[in-house]
Amino acid sequence: MLPKSIIFVALYVLSGREVLCNNQGTDFEWTLQQSNVDDDTLFAVSFGDYSDGWAVGKYGKATYTTNGFTWGPADTLGEYTEVNFLSTSWEDEYIGWLAGSQHTLLHT
Repeated sequence: MLPKSIIFVALYVLSGREVLCNNQGTDFEWTLQQSNVDDDTLFAVSFGDYSDGWAVGKYGKATYTTNGFTWGPADTLGEYTEVNFLSTSWEDEYIGWLAGSQHTLLHT
């Protein structure tokens, strides 16, 4: 789990579908404004901490950030297996992942 000091700033679907953020401590919930997205819909994740960076990718096909964080599809989402349409894992000193569906994107 990421420390509380990491604050996610924005997440946008690059095809013009904006994603809203509800920042409540370490329990983040991201909700798509429009649900008519598919596996080819691009998305971007922007976050602010001591190592600012961002990720851009497609559903299940994330790329990498500008600051060296590595992103890729998450193989196992534990109790959140049912929300795996958009799943992103990253590797640094704080291992974590993003997972979501066509309606909701969750962070843990």
